[in-house]
Amino acid sequence: MASRSRSNGDGSIFFKESHNSWCAQISTGMKKGKYTRKTIYGKTQLEVREKMNKIKAKVELQAYVAPDKIKLSTWLLEWLDTYKRNNVKKSTYTTYRYYIEHELIPNLGDIQIQKLNSFQIQQYLNLLILRLKSNSIKKIYLVLHASLKQAVIIDLIVKSPCLGVTIPKDKTNPSVPSSAFTLEQQKLIIQYAHLSRAKNEILLALYTGMRVGEIISLYVSDIDFKNKSINVNKNCLSYTDFDAEVGSKNKNEISTTKTNSSTRMVPFISDKVEEVLKDQIQVIEDNKRKFGKCYSKKTQLLFANEKGELKSTAVVSACFNRLCEVINEIENKNIKPTSKKYVKVFDKHNFHMIRHTFATRCLEAGMNIKVVSKLLGHSKIQLTLDIYSHVLEQFQDEEISKVTDYFKDKELF
Repeated sequence: MASRSRSNGDGSIFFKESHNSWCAQISTGMKKGKYTRKTIYGKTQLEVREKMNKIKAKVELQAYVAPDKIKLSTWLLEWLDTYKRNNVKKSTYTTYRYYIEHELIPNLGDIQIQKLNSFQIQQYLNLLILRLKSNSIKKIYLVLHASLKQAVIIDLIVKSPCLGVTIPKDKTNPSVPSSAFTLEQQKLIIQYAHLSRAKNEILLALYTGMRVGEIISLYVSDIDFKNKSINVNKNCLSYTDFDAEVGSKNKNEISTTKTNSSTRMVPFISDKVEEVLKDQIQVIEDNKRKFGKCYSKKTQLLFANEKGELKSTAVVSACFNRLCEVINEIENKNIKPTSKKYVKVFDKHNFHMIRHTFATRCLEAGMNIKVVSKLLGHSKIQLTLDIYSHVLEQFQDEEISKVTDYFKDKELF
């Protein structure tokens, strides 16, 4: 049953009780000698009228395409350009575009959006587990889910086919806890850090737990020596500029922090932090004198390269990986890598492990998990608990002993 209550001039807009929403029908052209019509729904008359006017304009320009003829490939690119290009960080846009062009379009792109179903999506995701990690599959699914959710909002489809789909888990490569360097490894990194071009970036990460992008984005003015703190308010993004016509498409630029919680004040935990920062300021002054006019006068960067330009996270990470390999060679002096006596001190290493190492040392020292979470700039304390639960489990027996001793002391047993 439909109530025909409407305002003057609203034409075919009416309230449909069965859908509990306002409704309209509009002619979208001719097919096999008959008029084709589209039904539009909305919470208000104004919403329906706006949707109807948009479709009318497209019909008049002969640009309207019936939803049942729109391929998923067409919609994904339209969604990316209209709803994401100017609303997400460039690195996020790059990731979305990569997954759309290299995964979703080649495998599901030819299916008409209204004919796409959850079984097809589930089959596709199940096959991905054979060649991709679970985290990558999750990202691909989230892109598809977000685009189809928007398609529902603008009435391209009635229901998202992502409903009921489950992301497959890789049973052959189960997720492992975040790795941290041992105390012995950390001492070696500190001992030999001077051999790396990224010495101060490495040491600052060890003493603060800052992300590499946060470190290389620091301005000299972000350092407060008086109050012994670092103002973390920026991050370096590395992304591929698909629209670049000339030159390298690999770009690095300073952007906002990863999340709102990532904007924070990081205290100096020791005089070592101040020592590292002052040494880096001296490095910058030396480079200004050495490179003269070639050094960018406009730069405010504390960890700029030799010309005063922004470094890339990849370069700093590569420097750290090289340092780990050098330490392996030093610790195995006069032993050939092919020999059974050759033992890698650093078998697994990447720059982000330094951040995990800082957090692990904080927890080992008995720091409250909430304080650790704040220092790391995590958006939620649950995130910190999830990442470092394996570290906390190491202290379970010790904490239980404290409770036992307390109960005995109070004669509660």
